[in-house]
Amino acid sequence: MNRLPSEPRLHLGDHPHLLSLEQLLAAVPVILWATLLFGGGALLRILLSALFVLLLDIAGGVLQNRLLHRNFPKLRLRGAVVGLVIALLSPSDLPIWLLLMADLPAVAILQIFRSESHFPVSLTALCGCFLLLFEEARRYPLLIDSENGVTLAERLGSGDMPSLSIEDMLLGRMDGNMGEIASLLLLLGGVYLLYRRQIGWRIPLAGIVAAALTAYITAPDTMSVYYYAGAQLLSGSFLLVLIFITADRTAAPITARAELVCGALFGLLTILLRNQTGLDGSLPAALICSLLSRPLDRMLAPLPFGGRRT
Repeated sequence: MNRLPSEPRLHLGDHPHLLSLEQLLAAVPVILWATLLFGGGALLRILLSALFVLLLDIAGGVLQNRLLHRNFPKLRLRGAVVGLVIALLSPSDLPIWLLLMADLPAVAILQIFRSESHFPVSLTALCGCFLLLFEEARRYPLLIDSENGVTLAERLGSGDMPSLSIEDMLLGRMDGNMGEIASLLLLLGGVYLLYRRQIGWRIPLAGIVAAALTAYITAPDTMSVYYYAGAQLLSGSFLLVLIFITADRTAAPITARAELVCGALFGLLTILLRNQTGLDGSLPAALICSLLSRPLDRMLAPLPFGGRRT
């Protein structure tokens, strides 16, 4: 059995690829909901993105085994998870070639580092930010949950009351990117991952509480603070990024206090970036948190009595 010591395996023993299988299973309801709302084109994009990263990662592993005579694993489902999440972050009418271009950095990084835990930031967040840049270059909207061409984040940031209710946002009765609008299903997927011990509870809880408090404090006078906070939590990619990227153990902190700080920082940055830019700040916030996760571990690790922090 090939071992990747830095990869997390908290619940499924020595089978790292089964950890990724848990994430794929948690995303199945979201995939089905996206297919129901957006049709076969959405399912095609999701499957192509996941298979593209997975197959190229497998091919690269086989090639490196032969050329470098190293015992790299030939099958890793991690690539499928990365490709899947990138697809869920994209609109259902995004050109397929553009979606696959956003997948290419994931393929390259997986081949160079062979373990995502060896990369200094979250690979999925990085590729998601690349996707945002590609969309902006082609003048695609960065948030698709819009009314009359104005994004929900822009409406919330300007103090304009959207016509959507909290129930509509929770049940996914709104426009949006393929994996962003099934808030209830995303929460159920997060509960499943918590039950299977594939994510910890501290980052999601701290992220939701910090985002709600920040939204409560910054809510405009023109709308209810409770509606504003709920809309911020249930709109855009907040829940998707929080559950499948920020809390993902490949890039998340491993100490309890660092997890709480990381989750709180994610929630705070997401709302502040939304208010300042009118765009969804979830992916940039996740990228920043993943970059700080290892320093936070070192700074906030428990210090033995009489010891000295290195």
